[in-house]
Amino acid sequence: MEPHMVGFMSIFLLILLLLFGMRIGFSLLFAGIVGITLMKGIWSSLSSVTVTIITQSQSYLLIMIPCFLFMASILTESGLVFELFSAIEKWIGRLPGGLAIATIVAGTSFGAVSGSTIAAAAAFARAATPAMQKYGYDDVLSLGSVAAASNMSFLIPPSLFFVIYGIIVEMSIGKLFIAGILPGLLLMSLMICVVLLYAFKTKGSALSSLSYTWKERLLGLKAIGIVGLIAFIVLGSIYLGVCTPTESSALGCIGSLLAFLLLKRANWISFTKSLNETLKTTGMLFILLIGAQVFSSMLTLSEIPLWIMERFSKGNINPTMLLLLVMIIYLIFGCFFEIVSIIIIFAPIFHPLLIKSGFAPEVIGVMSCIAVLIGQLSPPFGLMVYTVAGLVPGASVTNTFKASFPYLIATIVCLLIVAICPEIILFLPKRIGL
Repeated sequence: MEPHMVGFMSIFLLILLLLFGMRIGFSLLFAGIVGITLMKGIWSSLSSVTVTIITQSQSYLLIMIPCFLFMASILTESGLVFELFSAIEKWIGRLPGGLAIATIVAGTSFGAVSGSTIAAAAAFARAATPAMQKYGYDDVLSLGSVAAASNMSFLIPPSLFFVIYGIIVEMSIGKLFIAGILPGLLLMSLMICVVLLYAFKTKGSALSSLSYTWKERLLGLKAIGIVGLIAFIVLGSIYLGVCTPTESSALGCIGSLLAFLLLKRANWISFTKSLNETLKTTGMLFILLIGAQVFSSMLTLSEIPLWIMERFSKGNINPTMLLLLVMIIYLIFGCFFEIVSIIIIFAPIFHPLLIKSGFAPEVIGVMSCIAVLIGQLSPPFGLMVYTVAGLVPGASVTNTFKASFPYLIATIVCLLIVAICPEIILFLPKRIGL
């Protein structure tokens, strides 16, 4: 049997296993082992699994995953998200839709010290939604802005998406971090425009009558300063060439622990809860990555990327059309699967294809991230929408989907802008010589 036929059979087996409810990590592992066994024999497949488990567990890069997850968890437990949201609201709360704008800005800021969308969703559902509902904000400004702000954590570095994408496709994670900064700020700006336009259309909001003293505003700068300092430690050390991404993640952990102590909410229960959450999520991700590496080895042996590339070459398909097709596939599967799972399954197939079509690795990585984020807000199974609807008391999934629609459009516009002008992605990496 031709190797590429074995590869396609393994992909079909993977889909069947997922449909029957098997965990994604184990599905990838099993489908990969079956494919390698059919091509090379049982001993080669078992050897591949053994080597993969040993090399993955000893990988220096994987240290980033528990470090960034712990940062997100400990900062959430410290109450920093509440203080950050409150501080930003004191400065821009008088604007039409000010609390919704504060949620998006705080979500972007929290994304700069956390790579976890679930942590962001839980934090902003508790911090921002009650305040917006109290002052008469409708679902578009309350539920929609929380879903949009939570999504930002996967685009704004240090992003867990970029860490795993870089590991899977074996490219510079630091370059992906720096490349994601300007697109992240662009997406934040587009979402703020959505809030302003909607607020003006609906005659503003009740918050426009609130005011704060300069003393209250200045006191709020403490939380903003802490987040800014941690973000500088993580990203600034990479930008300045002082640290590798792995080293910067460790420094970020130290900074987050200090913030946890400085905010005077430190207690043993919160600390152990953060550790437990980090260990559980890290274990799950490590199983996913081991399964992904075995499945990726099977794809390499089957030469599926080369086979697909040959077919595209014979069909004279425009590289731009290929990029569009890949983004659509990411978008569609983003409606059904969690972000990390999508990248682990598809990046080994699509990344080499797009590289051979002449696209820069950073452009592929950042655009893939934005495409998947679109899927997370899209019906029928946008996972971020379900997450927010489950966290906010009284919120229905239908209303949350409707509320998220304007932000979904903003994310699509962001993807189109960076596709038309990829220099937005490439500018900072080129500027610092990455």
